[in-house]
Amino acid sequence: MVIGVAMAAVALRFFDELWSPQTAVIVRLASYGLSAALLAFIVLFRVFAGGRVNEHRILGAVSGYLLLGLTWATIYGLVEAVYPGAFVRNVASGDRRDWIYYSFVTLTTTGYGDITPVHPVARTLAILEALVGQLYPAILIARLVSQDIMRSR
Repeated sequence: MVIGVAMAAVALRFFDELWSPQTAVIVRLASYGLSAALLAFIVLFRVFAGGRVNEHRILGAVSGYLLLGLTWATIYGLVEAVYPGAFVRNVASGDRRDWIYYSFVTLTTTGYGDITPVHPVARTLAILEALVGQLYPAILIARLVSQDIMRSR
C-alpha cells in the first residue's frame, strides 16, 4: 500500500506542467505527506502490536517518531502553500529544511520562536504536534514496559 502511494506521488511529478505552479506544489506536498503518514502508521502499528520487546521494536519506535516529525514538516509546507503567510519566519530560505526544523522543534516542544504559526490552521496543527510529541514517549514507554512485564511472567 505504501509503495502504491509512493508511486502515485512520483507519477504526479510528471503532471506538474499540466497544473499551475501553486497547484503542483500543493498536490506534490499532499502526496508526500500522505506517503509519510501511511508509512508512519504502518511502522507504529507494528511497534505497538503485541510481542516481544527487542531492538527491532525499539528502532521501529525511533523510526516512527522521526517519520511523525517528517510528516508534520510536510503538512506545514502544505499549509504554507495553501495559506501563504500562515507562518511568520525570521529565516530567509523558507524551504523544506525550515519545515523539518520547525516540526522537530514543535514535536519536542523546544519552541525557539523563530518560526511562529499565525493562521488558525497552522496554530491548531502546531498544538496537535506538540501534544503528540508529549504523549508519544509516555505511551510508548508504558506500552513497551507493560509488554515486557507480561512476557516475563
